[in-house]
Amino acid sequence: MNHSEHTDIFINHRLLRYFAPARSCIYGILFYFFVLLLSPVSLQCEFDVSSFTYICLSIASFCCGSLVVIPRRSQETFSLKTKHVQQAYKIILFLALIGTIAKFIDIFIIRNLSFSQNMFENREISLHYSGNVVALAAAFLMYAPYILLIFSFAVPASVTSGEKFLIWGLFGCQLIFPLMMGSRAGLLFPGLFLMIVLVYFKKIKLHLNTGIILVGVFLFACGCILSGSMYRDRILLMNPQAIVEEATRGEGAANTVPANDTVYHILSELDDTSLLKAGILGYVNICQYYLHGMLEFHGQKQYVDQLGAHSWGNYMFSVYYRFFQQMTGWNPSPVLLTSYFVRPGIFCSMFGYSYTDFGWFGLLFMFLFGGIQKKLWCIVYYSGNLILLSWIFLGSIIIFLFPLLNLFPGTMTYAFTLMIILYLILPMSVSPAKTQIEPSNSSRTLPLILRVHDGPESE
Repeated sequence: MNHSEHTDIFINHRLLRYFAPARSCIYGILFYFFVLLLSPVSLQCEFDVSSFTYICLSIASFCCGSLVVIPRRSQETFSLKTKHVQQAYKIILFLALIGTIAKFIDIFIIRNLSFSQNMFENREISLHYSGNVVALAAAFLMYAPYILLIFSFAVPASVTSGEKFLIWGLFGCQLIFPLMMGSRAGLLFPGLFLMIVLVYFKKIKLHLNTGIILVGVFLFACGCILSGSMYRDRILLMNPQAIVEEATRGEGAANTVPANDTVYHILSELDDTSLLKAGILGYVNICQYYLHGMLEFHGQKQYVDQLGAHSWGNYMFSVYYRFFQQMTGWNPSPVLLTSYFVRPGIFCSMFGYSYTDFGWFGLLFMFLFGGIQKKLWCIVYYSGNLILLSWIFLGSIIIFLFPLLNLFPGTMTYAFTLMIILYLILPMSVSPAKTQIEPSNSSRTLPLILRVHDGPESE
């Protein structure tokens, strides 16, 4: 543990700028069209002026909300107390341990899930026992290890070797439930977060050269093979006689973006057990998975318009709705949530969910979302708060994936609530002007070092 009078905390201003809300949104849209250009799929969807206008205005509203919050122009820094940092670290470590234990009790004792059962059996059992008190506690605390991971890099002197090993173990435990449920998204999200953390703290450097490109291509190919194998196994459990048909032209994500004829015929001729087939199937399915959400929006909007009703936040804030119902016994939206979706279980982008909840008032929601996220980003940019830094990374992933789905409901609601509460109750920043700014190697970069003091508390 650190016993010196101060500890240095690195703020990577240069990289943080790329995680500003408006930038994350624009990058996500551009990446969506990049994937569309490289995808071996055919588009089977419709769009009208109203749907196209809503999507464009939603993007504009979010960016405008972000731009309305103007950051301070001065490079103002904050003095952090060592005891505050260490107290926050110990409390979050305790919460992470409690959350992980609760998750194991929920998975293996209450729900009685097992790796010996297939994913559909685990999903059916899990759904039957969902919503128990232990599961809710685990869901609320499951993102504490994400904050700890940032602490281990930001204040390494305050974390012992044994604690670092424990933190990595707690973070790795997040993969157990997705593996049992056959959830590829559940494996991808921690991977993206870890990659961002490693780049932010300069543990890896992303310089484009031949070696990096080859490694990236190899890892992507391995990811496609793994994803394709998992998806193939899932299809085998449902319809072993029509793997290619179900996987590339079925009624799920492939409905609006079926594989083109060339890829379909190649997959039909390959053996079901070959790695090549798994890799191609994985690549096609990843593209379909990523693209279909935006293309489902028109059908979802038409369905909601015909229904003549909106869920008024019941989807976006379902966690708060359920909590309110448990506390008061009154459900402000008694209609089944699935009744609001034309194809339940299919993504329809962030825009589809905001329209389902609020209709054209969804533009106001997007504006407020952009403003709130920018405000939190500014706090991190100027104070280096490690708790909110975790949310900025998670929030950036949510924003980047706007064209695909809305990640905020469910676990992300728990993550946001946990991190905001911890930010409010754990003092991680005090008065300005006690911090020394270390010179950077380049005048073009603005990494700051926050000096964390052991001195007396400021008034």
